Amino acid sequence: MHISSNCHIVAFKVNSNLEYDSIYTHQYTYDSLCPHPIVSDTIDPTCQQLVNVEEPLTSPETHQMKIFPNPTSGKLTIILPKYLLVNDNTPPVKSTTIYHQWKSTTLYVYDLNGNQVFQKEIPKDQTQLELDVTSWAKGMYLIKLNYNKTEVDGKKVIVN
Repeated sequence: MHISSNCHIVAFKVNSNLEYDSIYTHQYTYDSLCPHPIVSDTIDPTCQQLVNVEEPLTSPETHQMKIFPNPTSGKLTIILPKYLLVNDNTPPVKSTTIYHQWKSTTLYVYDLNGNQVFQKEIPKDQTQLELDVTSWAKGMYLIKLNYNKTEVDGKKVIVN
């Protein structure tokens, strides 16, 4: 089987007659996700619940680490992503998987020579990490967040 690089796969919900299922095209009001009702296809920033499944794709900040201050010579703060986004570009089918739940990730830090200078397993419920970099040599470092042996995010930081 050969799949063209211009091929797009789209999934639709259909009924038993293989017709488009229009039963669920209206918005729903959810009353169990937050302390107050919210309408589907919206994002409620006050309760941090995902209601629109496209949120991780349309809001890149939800699946990217935030690292500051950069450059630094003291402590480095790493805010971990809300979702994990894994791109698989293996032919013939490219895919993107968004993880909303996971057990843990692993944070690696490498110097520019490829030497690992730090590693830590981070549980899912941890949202922030502080690293003391005062003993690190001056230079640029690569910070990589891995899930299931796959890099899900990477950033550069300068220690001065």
